[in-house]
Amino acid sequence: TAEVTQTMRILDEKHLSNQVVPVFISVDYLRDTPKTVETYLNAFDKRFIGLTGTEAQLDLTVDAFNAFYEVTKDPNAHHGGIDVVHSNMVFLVDPSGRIKEQFLLGFKPNFLAGKIESFL
Repeated sequence: TAEVTQTMRILDEKHLSNQVVPVFISVDYLRDTPKTVETYLNAFDKRFIGLTGTEAQLDLTVDAFNAFYEVTKDPNAHHGGIDVVHSNMVFLVDPSGRIKEQFLLGFKPNFLAGKIESFL
């Protein structure tokens, strides 16, 4: 989320951010609600659209992106006995919903801004 926030700031400077919609999908269906996702994202950038859903809805979405996640109940887990493992990916999706590229988190924001700019 931090990398995308920094990327949006770079796109702001280039007057391109109005053509980009950052979307965050939480796969923690046991704890996250639309309100908790909104609160989390507002700490980064209010332009994020935050989504979550039922396990079945998330399964469909994750499959469509060829990603993965697993939610397990573990009494030894640090976060209320629930452990969530998931892909750490950012996807560039065009207006028709096609995935153009995907990147592992850890990229430089300038790199992602350049990729986005090349698609606009």
